[in-house]
Amino acid sequence: MNTLALEKKTMPRHKTCAGGIPAKVVDLLDFDFSAAIEQEINGAVISYRQIKSVEMPREENLGYVVNRAVFDHLLALRAGRAGAAINEGETVRTISKHDHLIEVKTNRSTYRCRALIGADGAQGITTRILGCSAPPASIGLEVYVPCEHALIRNHVHKLGFYFGYLPDGYGWIFPRRQDASIGIGIPMKYARRARSLLVDFLEALGLPRDPALHAKGHALPLFSPLTRRPFCRGNILLAGDAASFVDPVTGEGIYWALKSGEEAARAISATLATGKHAAGVYTAALGRHILPELRAAWKVSLPLNAFPQASFNFFQSNERIRKMHFQVMAGHLSYIDLLAQVPRMPLIIMKSLLSRLFRRKTSL
Repeated sequence: MNTLALEKKTMPRHKTCAGGIPAKVVDLLDFDFSAAIEQEINGAVISYRQIKSVEMPREENLGYVVNRAVFDHLLALRAGRAGAAINEGETVRTISKHDHLIEVKTNRSTYRCRALIGADGAQGITTRILGCSAPPASIGLEVYVPCEHALIRNHVHKLGFYFGYLPDGYGWIFPRRQDASIGIGIPMKYARRARSLLVDFLEALGLPRDPALHAKGHALPLFSPLTRRPFCRGNILLAGDAASFVDPVTGEGIYWALKSGEEAARAISATLATGKHAAGVYTAALGRHILPELRAAWKVSLPLNAFPQASFNFFQSNERIRKMHFQVMAGHLSYIDLLAQVPRMPLIIMKSLLSRLFRRKTSL
């Protein structure tokens, strides 16, 4: 099977991304990506306005923060060694059906293929071809701050998630070798205020505001079953951000991009010789290996987004749930496991919030 990958930039190229990946990514890769690792992660802290915080017990290996330019380049090199042709600096202009083939026109040439995997992001051309015009629900804004600041030095080998500083969403600190990725993830409705919200977040942490002038933004297509985004049609399959396969709790998408890309390749390989469409096989694979976990993650995210302080208080006061949540982050448990153990978790959090409101009213 001849495979061609089209990359609009010349690699290695910058990719706006915090670069956090869980340790389970190793199970999907068959090559050494250590050259891309900025820091190995063995801990995490979740903070509410730096007044309250919970810290994850140190694990052998929670995951990694990688340099996306290097990581993506290593992926491309591995694909090349497997026999794929990698055309860099080539932008797709149009995609159309031509007889029983898919025609792809770029700024350089025209190609015809029997199957196409779209991994060109939440607002890429393949997503539009399948009829999804809705913008991503969230946006991320990221800067790099030198590790000379004490707060960043405290995050060596440790991820930081910060709540309570934004009208909605969260901030992060992901450590790297010489600096840290610091950013915010917020609903798209706040996009026009994103830079000022990032400035406020940096100042609240006691960090300089100047880096916000050079902040890079990117879409965060967090998974939601309420968004009727198509995953495939015929022999055109979407993977990763293009299919909104992004963890709605943490915003992590690299694992799901690799996993869905693997399933898409398997579906095409299984059907190409038969003349059948790959969409049916791919849809079935998503239903077994990807969608159940992302749906469970979405359910967990609902109270976190609606009632961040009540959710934080719940996790802080419930050691069992806190440990399980950290195990999910480490990849030792799934969101499905978490919900199975605490099926009424969203209701418990809402009950906790209402109880606090009632006590506050009666004390007035």
